[in-house]
Amino acid sequence: MVHREHPELEALLVASPDDLGLYEAYGRWLAENGDPRAELILFDCASERQGRKPNRDERHAILERQNRELYALAPFLSSCMHGWPFVWARGFLRELTLQIHEGDATSREQVEAVLVHPYTRLLRRLSLGITSGGAAPWLVERVAERRPQTLESLFVSGASSVSIDPLRSIFARPGRLGTYNGTSHFGAGPFHGIRMLDVRDQQVDWRPSDVDASWPDLEILVLRPRGSHADSLRWSAQMLSSARAMPKLREVWACESKGDELLEVILASPLLPQLRRLDFTDTLTNRGAALLYSNAERLSGIEEIRIGSTGDRRASIVRVARVGAPNYEPPPLGELEIDGPWRSRLARRFGKQIRFKIPVGHPHLGL
Repeated sequence: MVHREHPELEALLVASPDDLGLYEAYGRWLAENGDPRAELILFDCASERQGRKPNRDERHAILERQNRELYALAPFLSSCMHGWPFVWARGFLRELTLQIHEGDATSREQVEAVLVHPYTRLLRRLSLGITSGGAAPWLVERVAERRPQTLESLFVSGASSVSIDPLRSIFARPGRLGTYNGTSHFGAGPFHGIRMLDVRDQQVDWRPSDVDASWPDLEILVLRPRGSHADSLRWSAQMLSSARAMPKLREVWACESKGDELLEVILASPLLPQLRRLDFTDTLTNRGAALLYSNAERLSGIEEIRIGSTGDRRASIVRVARVGAPNYEPPPLGELEIDGPWRSRLARRFGKQIRFKIPVGHPHLGL
Protein backbone atom coordinates (compact mmCIF):
# COMPACT_ATOMS: atom_id res chain seq x y z
CA MET A 1 0.00 0.00 0.00
CA VAL A 2 1.38 3.39 -1.03
CA HIS A 3 1.31 6.24 1.48
CA ARG A 4 1.10 9.69 -0.02
CA GLU A 5 2.86 12.66 1.52
CA HIS A 6 1.98 16.33 1.40
CA PRO A 7 4.82 18.11 3.26
CA GLU A 8 3.12 21.50 3.31
CA LEU A 9 -0.16 20.23 4.77
CA GLU A 10 1.66 17.96 7.22
CA ALA A 11 3.74 20.91 8.43
CA LEU A 12 0.53 22.87 9.02
CA LEU A 13 -0.92 19.95 11.03
CA VAL A 14 2.20 19.91 13.20
CA ALA A 15 2.01 23.66 13.73
CA SER A 16 -1.76 23.63 14.45
CA PRO A 17 -2.59 20.13 15.74
CA ASP A 18 -6.03 21.18 17.04
CA ASP A 19 -7.31 22.64 13.74
CA LEU A 20 -10.05 20.25 12.58
CA GLY A 21 -10.26 21.92 9.17
CA LEU A 22 -6.65 21.04 8.41
CA TYR A 23 -7.33 17.36 9.11
CA GLU A 24 -10.33 17.47 6.78
CA ALA A 25 -8.27 19.10 4.05
CA TYR A 26 -5.54 16.49 4.53
CA GLY A 27 -8.09 13.66 4.41
CA ARG A 28 -9.61 14.98 1.18
CA TRP A 29 -6.18 15.28 -0.42
CA LEU A 30 -5.32 11.70 0.58
CA ALA A 31 -8.62 10.49 -0.87
CA GLU A 32 -7.99 12.29 -4.15
CA ASN A 33 -4.57 10.63 -4.33
CA GLY A 34 -5.65 7.10 -3.52
CA ASP A 35 -4.33 6.80 0.04
CA PRO A 36 -6.74 4.59 2.08
CA ARG A 37 -5.86 6.42 5.30
CA ALA A 38 -8.26 9.09 4.10
CA GLU A 39 -11.29 6.99 5.04
CA LEU A 40 -10.50 6.92 8.75
CA ILE A 41 -9.43 10.58 8.90
CA LEU A 42 -12.62 11.79 7.20
CA PHE A 43 -14.79 9.42 9.27
CA ASP A 44 -13.37 10.73 12.55
CA CYS A 45 -13.59 14.35 11.42
CA ALA A 46 -17.20 13.98 10.29
CA SER A 47 -18.13 12.48 13.68
CA GLU A 48 -16.45 15.39 15.45
CA ARG A 49 -18.23 17.94 13.26
CA GLN A 50 -21.53 16.33 14.24
CA GLY A 51 -20.62 16.56 17.91
CA ARG A 52 -20.58 12.81 18.54
CA LYS A 53 -18.01 10.15 19.30
CA PRO A 54 -17.01 7.97 16.33
CA ASN A 55 -18.99 4.73 16.23
CA ARG A 56 -16.60 2.03 17.45
CA ASP A 57 -17.99 -0.68 15.17
CA GLU A 58 -17.70 1.52 12.09
CA ARG A 59 -14.18 2.59 13.02
CA HIS A 60 -13.23 -1.04 13.66
CA ALA A 61 -14.55 -1.99 10.22
CA ILE A 62 -12.41 0.71 8.60
CA LEU A 63 -9.34 -0.49 10.47
CA GLU A 64 -10.05 -4.10 9.56
CA ARG A 65 -10.05 -3.14 5.88
CA GLN A 66 -6.51 -1.87 6.38
CA ASN A 67 -5.48 -4.76 8.63
CA ARG A 68 -3.27 -6.48 6.07
CA GLU A 69 -1.25 -3.31 5.60
CA LEU A 70 -1.00 -2.81 9.35
CA TYR A 71 0.26 -6.34 9.93
CA ALA A 72 2.81 -5.98 7.16
CA LEU A 73 4.22 -2.63 8.24
CA ALA A 74 3.67 -2.61 11.99
CA PRO A 75 2.54 -5.79 13.74
CA PHE A 76 2.51 -3.91 17.01
CA LEU A 77 -0.18 -1.57 15.70
CA SER A 78 -2.34 -4.53 14.82
CA SER A 79 -1.98 -5.73 18.40
CA CYS A 80 -2.89 -2.24 19.55
CA MET A 81 -6.18 -2.37 17.72
CA HIS A 82 -7.18 -5.42 19.70
CA GLY A 83 -6.45 -4.43 23.25
CA TRP A 84 -3.18 -2.55 23.77
CA PRO A 85 -3.41 0.90 25.36
CA PHE A 86 -4.01 3.46 22.62
CA VAL A 87 -6.27 6.35 21.62
CA TRP A 88 -7.30 7.21 18.06
CA ALA A 89 -8.25 10.78 17.08
CA ARG A 90 -8.91 12.26 13.64
CA GLY A 91 -7.51 9.21 11.90
CA PHE A 92 -4.21 9.15 13.79
CA LEU A 93 -2.95 7.45 16.92
CA ARG A 94 -2.91 10.21 19.53
CA GLU A 95 -1.82 8.13 22.56
CA LEU A 96 0.17 4.89 22.52
CA THR A 97 2.07 2.51 24.78
CA LEU A 98 5.12 0.66 23.43
CA GLN A 99 6.57 -2.30 25.29
CA ILE A 100 9.68 -4.37 24.81
CA HIS A 101 9.67 -7.76 26.53
CA GLU A 102 12.62 -9.88 27.52
CA GLY A 103 13.24 -12.62 24.93
CA ASP A 104 10.88 -11.16 22.31
CA ALA A 105 13.03 -11.10 19.17
CA THR A 106 10.44 -9.21 17.14
CA SER A 107 9.90 -6.35 19.59
CA ARG A 108 12.60 -4.08 18.18
CA GLU A 109 11.41 -4.57 14.63
CA GLN A 110 7.82 -3.87 15.64
CA VAL A 111 8.67 -0.78 17.66
CA GLU A 112 10.84 0.56 14.85
CA ALA A 113 7.93 0.12 12.44
CA VAL A 114 5.55 1.89 14.79
CA LEU A 115 7.83 4.89 15.22
CA VAL A 116 7.97 5.53 11.45
CA HIS A 117 4.37 4.58 10.69
CA PRO A 118 2.10 7.28 9.17
CA TYR A 119 -0.53 6.63 11.86
CA THR A 120 1.89 7.81 14.60
CA ARG A 121 3.04 10.92 12.77
CA LEU A 122 0.92 13.21 14.98
CA LEU A 123 1.30 11.26 18.23
CA ARG A 124 0.91 13.37 21.37
CA ARG A 125 1.31 10.99 24.31
CA LEU A 126 3.75 8.08 24.35
CA SER A 127 4.48 5.58 27.13
CA LEU A 128 7.50 3.27 26.98
CA GLY A 129 7.41 0.07 29.03
CA ILE A 130 10.84 -1.53 29.21
CA THR A 131 10.96 -5.02 30.71
CA SER A 132 14.18 -5.97 28.92
CA GLY A 133 17.17 -4.24 30.52
CA GLY A 134 19.29 -4.36 27.38
CA ALA A 135 16.55 -2.68 25.35
CA ALA A 136 16.43 0.52 27.43
CA PRO A 137 19.24 2.50 25.69
CA TRP A 138 18.10 1.43 22.23
CA LEU A 139 14.45 2.30 22.80
CA VAL A 140 15.11 5.70 24.38
CA GLU A 141 17.55 6.61 21.61
CA ARG A 142 15.14 5.51 18.85
CA VAL A 143 12.30 7.53 20.31
CA ALA A 144 14.59 10.56 20.53
CA GLU A 145 15.55 10.12 16.86
CA ARG A 146 12.03 9.46 15.56
CA ARG A 147 10.09 11.77 17.88
CA PRO A 148 6.77 13.06 16.49
CA GLN A 149 6.78 16.84 16.23
CA THR A 150 3.47 16.95 18.10
CA LEU A 151 4.65 14.93 21.11
CA GLU A 152 3.66 16.57 24.40
CA SER A 153 3.98 13.75 26.96
CA LEU A 154 6.50 10.92 27.33
CA PHE A 155 6.63 8.33 30.12
CA VAL A 156 9.60 5.95 30.49
CA SER A 157 9.07 3.04 32.89
CA GLY A 158 10.14 -0.46 33.84
CA ALA A 159 13.89 -0.26 33.22
CA SER A 160 16.28 -1.34 35.96
CA SER A 161 18.57 1.51 34.86
CA VAL A 162 18.14 4.00 32.04
CA SER A 163 19.81 7.22 30.90
CA ILE A 164 17.43 10.06 30.12
CA ASP A 165 20.14 12.07 28.35
CA PRO A 166 19.04 11.16 24.78
CA LEU A 167 15.73 12.93 25.49
CA ARG A 168 17.34 16.37 25.81
CA SER A 169 15.29 17.74 22.90
CA ILE A 170 12.36 15.32 22.82
CA PHE A 171 9.65 18.02 22.74
CA ALA A 172 9.17 20.58 20.01
CA ARG A 173 6.70 22.44 22.26
CA PRO A 174 6.47 22.52 26.09
CA GLY A 175 5.90 18.95 27.27
CA ARG A 176 5.78 16.55 30.19
CA LEU A 177 8.38 13.89 30.92
CA GLY A 178 7.80 11.11 33.43
CA THR A 179 10.13 8.38 34.75
CA TYR A 180 9.35 5.25 36.77
CA ASN A 181 12.43 3.02 36.84
CA GLY A 182 14.87 1.33 39.15
CA THR A 183 17.35 4.14 38.50
CA SER A 184 16.94 7.05 36.11
CA HIS A 185 20.12 8.91 35.18
CA PHE A 186 19.81 12.63 34.45
CA GLY A 187 22.94 14.29 33.11
CA ALA A 188 23.92 17.92 32.59
CA GLY A 189 21.55 18.47 29.65
CA PRO A 190 20.36 20.98 28.76
CA PHE A 191 16.88 19.41 28.58
CA HIS A 192 14.93 21.84 26.44
CA GLY A 193 11.14 21.97 26.13
CA ILE A 194 10.34 20.02 29.30
CA ARG A 195 7.78 22.03 31.26
CA MET A 196 6.86 19.29 33.76
CA LEU A 197 9.08 16.55 35.17
CA ASP A 198 7.32 13.70 37.01
CA VAL A 199 9.80 11.50 38.91
CA ARG A 200 8.61 8.17 40.40
CA ASP A 201 11.86 6.22 40.52
CA GLN A 202 13.45 4.14 43.25
CA GLN A 203 16.79 5.86 42.67
CA VAL A 204 17.73 9.01 40.78
CA ASP A 205 21.22 9.84 39.55
CA TRP A 206 21.00 13.64 39.31
CA ARG A 207 23.99 15.42 37.76
CA PRO A 208 23.04 18.93 36.59
CA SER A 209 25.52 21.36 35.12
CA ASP A 210 27.46 23.57 37.53
CA VAL A 211 27.53 26.37 34.98
CA ASP A 212 24.36 26.46 32.87
CA ALA A 213 20.65 25.75 33.38
CA SER A 214 20.20 22.03 32.80
CA TRP A 215 16.39 22.41 32.84
CA PRO A 216 15.82 25.87 31.33
CA ASP A 217 12.07 25.40 30.68
CA LEU A 218 11.04 23.37 33.74
CA GLU A 219 8.14 24.95 35.65
CA ILE A 220 6.62 22.01 37.57
CA LEU A 221 8.45 19.26 39.45
CA VAL A 222 6.39 16.27 40.64
CA LEU A 223 8.08 14.13 43.29
CA ARG A 224 6.68 10.61 43.78
CA PRO A 225 9.66 8.65 45.15
CA ARG A 226 9.23 4.87 45.23
CA GLY A 227 12.49 3.78 46.84
CA SER A 228 13.48 3.34 50.46
CA HIS A 229 12.64 6.20 52.79
CA ALA A 230 16.25 7.36 53.20
CA ASP A 231 17.20 7.01 49.54
CA SER A 232 14.11 8.76 48.21
CA LEU A 233 14.58 11.74 50.51
CA ARG A 234 18.27 11.90 49.62
CA TRP A 235 17.71 12.20 45.89
CA SER A 236 14.70 14.47 46.35
CA ALA A 237 16.88 16.83 48.38
CA GLN A 238 19.58 16.60 45.75
CA MET A 239 17.15 17.62 43.02
CA LEU A 240 15.78 20.50 45.08
CA SER A 241 19.26 21.82 45.81
CA SER A 242 19.73 22.70 42.12
CA ALA A 243 18.54 26.31 41.93
CA ARG A 244 20.81 27.13 38.97
CA ALA A 245 19.61 24.05 37.10
CA MET A 246 15.92 25.07 37.18
CA PRO A 247 15.61 28.84 36.88
CA LYS A 248 11.91 28.78 35.86
CA LEU A 249 10.69 26.27 38.45
CA ARG A 250 7.55 27.62 40.12
CA GLU A 251 5.69 24.55 41.42
CA VAL A 252 6.55 21.41 43.39
CA TRP A 253 3.95 18.67 43.78
CA ALA A 254 4.17 15.88 46.37
CA CYS A 255 0.74 14.33 45.93
CA GLU A 256 1.40 10.66 46.54
CA SER A 257 3.43 9.96 49.67
CA LYS A 258 6.03 11.28 52.10
CA GLY A 259 4.41 14.71 52.16
CA ASP A 260 5.66 15.71 55.63
CA GLU A 261 9.22 14.71 54.81
CA LEU A 262 9.21 16.37 51.38
CA LEU A 263 7.90 19.58 52.93
CA GLU A 264 10.97 19.57 55.18
CA VAL A 265 13.15 19.14 52.10
CA ILE A 266 11.42 22.06 50.32
CA LEU A 267 11.81 24.32 53.36
CA ALA A 268 15.56 23.67 53.28
CA SER A 269 15.83 24.17 49.52
CA PRO A 270 17.47 27.21 47.88
CA LEU A 271 14.61 27.01 45.37
CA LEU A 272 12.02 28.08 47.96
CA PRO A 273 12.16 31.84 47.16
CA GLN A 274 11.27 31.24 43.50
CA LEU A 275 8.39 28.82 44.13
CA ARG A 276 4.78 30.02 43.79
CA ARG A 277 2.73 26.85 44.32
CA LEU A 278 3.08 23.78 46.54
CA ASP A 279 0.76 20.81 46.20
CA PHE A 280 0.47 18.28 49.04
CA THR A 281 -2.97 16.92 48.14
CA ASP A 282 -3.64 13.87 50.34
CA THR A 283 -0.10 13.60 51.75
CA LEU A 284 0.29 15.90 54.78
CA THR A 285 -0.48 14.96 58.38
CA ASN A 286 -0.62 17.05 61.54
CA ARG A 287 3.17 16.95 61.56
CA GLY A 288 3.26 18.66 58.17
CA ALA A 289 0.58 21.12 59.29
CA ALA A 290 2.79 22.14 62.22
CA LEU A 291 5.70 22.68 59.82
CA LEU A 292 3.58 24.92 57.62
CA TYR A 293 2.32 26.89 60.60
CA SER A 294 5.77 27.50 62.09
CA ASN A 295 7.21 28.52 58.71
CA ALA A 296 4.39 30.80 57.58
CA GLU A 297 6.65 33.82 57.14
CA ARG A 298 9.16 31.88 55.04
CA LEU A 299 6.27 30.67 52.89
CA SER A 300 4.79 34.14 52.36
CA GLY A 301 5.96 34.19 48.73
CA ILE A 302 3.96 31.06 47.92
CA GLU A 303 0.69 32.05 46.24
CA GLU A 304 -1.10 28.73 46.72
CA ILE A 305 -0.59 25.71 49.01
CA ARG A 306 -2.90 22.78 48.28
CA ILE A 307 -3.42 20.45 51.26
CA GLY A 308 -6.87 18.97 50.63
CA SER A 309 -7.61 15.35 51.50
CA THR A 310 -9.96 12.91 49.79
CA GLY A 311 -9.73 10.41 52.64
CA ASP A 312 -8.47 7.78 50.19
CA ARG A 313 -5.13 7.39 51.96
CA ARG A 314 -6.69 6.38 55.29
CA ALA A 315 -9.25 4.13 53.62
CA SER A 316 -6.55 2.38 51.58
CA ILE A 317 -4.27 1.78 54.56
CA VAL A 318 -7.11 0.40 56.68
CA ARG A 319 -8.34 -1.85 53.88
CA VAL A 320 -4.89 -3.35 53.27
CA ALA A 321 -4.13 -3.75 57.00
CA ARG A 322 -7.38 -5.59 57.68
CA VAL A 323 -6.60 -8.22 55.05
CA GLY A 324 -4.02 -9.70 57.42
CA ALA A 325 -5.43 -8.32 60.68
CA PRO A 326 -9.24 -8.09 60.63
CA ASN A 327 -9.27 -6.36 64.02
CA TYR A 328 -6.79 -3.65 63.00
CA GLU A 329 -7.64 -0.31 64.57
CA PRO A 330 -6.65 2.72 62.45
CA PRO A 331 -4.48 5.42 64.06
CA PRO A 332 -6.09 8.59 65.44
CA LEU A 333 -7.05 11.41 63.10
CA GLY A 334 -4.03 13.54 62.37
CA GLU A 335 -1.55 10.71 61.90
CA LEU A 336 -2.60 10.00 58.32
CA GLU A 337 -4.10 13.40 57.43
CA ILE A 338 -4.59 16.91 58.82
CA ASP A 339 -7.32 16.92 61.46
CA GLY A 340 -9.99 19.56 61.98
CA PRO A 341 -8.25 21.69 64.63
CA TRP A 342 -5.08 21.97 62.57
CA ARG A 343 -7.07 22.81 59.45
CA SER A 344 -8.66 25.69 61.37
CA ARG A 345 -5.29 26.96 62.58
CA LEU A 346 -3.85 26.89 59.07
CA ALA A 347 -6.90 28.63 57.62
CA ARG A 348 -6.52 31.47 60.13
CA ARG A 349 -2.74 31.75 59.61
CA PHE A 350 -2.61 31.53 55.81
CA GLY A 351 -6.03 32.74 54.69
CA LYS A 352 -6.66 32.26 50.96
CA GLN A 353 -3.10 31.07 50.48
CA ILE A 354 -4.20 27.63 51.76
CA ARG A 355 -6.55 25.53 49.60
CA PHE A 356 -8.47 22.66 51.16
CA LYS A 357 -10.95 22.07 48.34
CA ILE A 358 -9.79 19.58 45.70
CA PRO A 359 -10.84 20.44 42.13
CA VAL A 360 -12.42 17.68 40.06
CA GLY A 361 -9.70 15.48 38.56
CA HIS A 362 -6.95 17.08 40.61
CA PRO A 363 -3.98 16.61 40.78
CA HIS A 364 -3.94 15.38 37.13
CA LEU A 365 -1.06 13.00 37.64
CA GLY A 366 -1.79 10.64 34.76
CA LEU A 367 0.75 10.36 31.95
